[in-house]
Amino acid sequence: MLRADRDLIAFEQRGTRYSEPFLFCDEALALFLRSFQEEFSEEDEVRLSVEAYDACKTRLEGEGINLAAFNSEENARDVADLATALGYEQLNFYGVSYGTMLGQHLVRLHPEVVRTFTLDGIVPLNVNAFQRAAQSLNHSLDQLFATCAADTNCNQYYPNLEQVLFDTVAQLNETPLPIVVSDIETGTSYNTTLDGDALFDIVAELFYATDAIPILPKMIYDARDGDVNLPEIVTSLLAIDRTMSEGMYFSVACAEEYFYDEPILDSVRPMLAESGQSDTDAINQICAGWNVPRLDPAADNPVVTDIPALLMSGSFDPVTPPPFGAEVASHLGNVTNVVFPANGHGAF
Repeated sequence: MLRADRDLIAFEQRGTRYSEPFLFCDEALALFLRSFQEEFSEEDEVRLSVEAYDACKTRLEGEGINLAAFNSEENARDVADLATALGYEQLNFYGVSYGTMLGQHLVRLHPEVVRTFTLDGIVPLNVNAFQRAAQSLNHSLDQLFATCAADTNCNQYYPNLEQVLFDTVAQLNETPLPIVVSDIETGTSYNTTLDGDALFDIVAELFYATDAIPILPKMIYDARDGDVNLPEIVTSLLAIDRTMSEGMYFSVACAEEYFYDEPILDSVRPMLAESGQSDTDAINQICAGWNVPRLDPAADNPVVTDIPALLMSGSFDPVTPPPFGAEVASHLGNVTNVVFPANGHGAF
């Protein structure tokens, strides 16, 4: 329908999969595949991750790539240049997840090319989403447990869901269960185990996908009873990722979002507080080694404009929850802010 009376432009951001260069970190993938065969302590996992990304950075720079050229302001200028190159005076911009940050930078730097903008799964420029990652996931867990308790069928078949989840995480951390993870691209299979932390990570990952959220209570109860078929399938489908541009990710994020002293852990569950601190330590070490220039502090200011805007958030979104959309909306003069009550990350 969009193409009935509009031109639809899809573009590949610099550094991502189908652009050149593709800033993929083979070193990080190799470490992840090792984790199926070896058990690392938390300290070793952080150390090895930092070493892998340091090696990736060294290799990319050795290939002549200037990592400082990959940031949100450069990306926004690319959009304005694209409009000019294609002969459009203005665009109706749509961005999801990181694309919402890109859209805000575009409005700030090149408002003349933006007719309207739609942001879906919203990251405010003036809020450090990584610092609030534990809070955001905690919000999704609140939604899951409350929604299941309020639903007659869910509460009948899966009562006390929160207690069952965290008891099962503890149980599997004590006695992991065997699973087989298949690398769909290469056909390689890995005999490994599923512990409680890995189960919790899968729950968090599935909050992204709206269609997957209804299976979470069953998956949690199945795992309690020793049936890890669903986590095995999900791990094979999602865990081994050769599409993610980690080089682009850290170049953008370390220039704009990272380097904070402490995660914000107010009122989050203990397990999230512990992992939030560990993630902070690892990320700050990686960014220290990545060593790209920081954007000007003004890049973190909220965008203030009367350009028509549509904001969309999912109530179960584990990374960009509805309060983020409300924060961005509070600075806009011509905005419609919509929360979808059953959605994960990305409503469109």
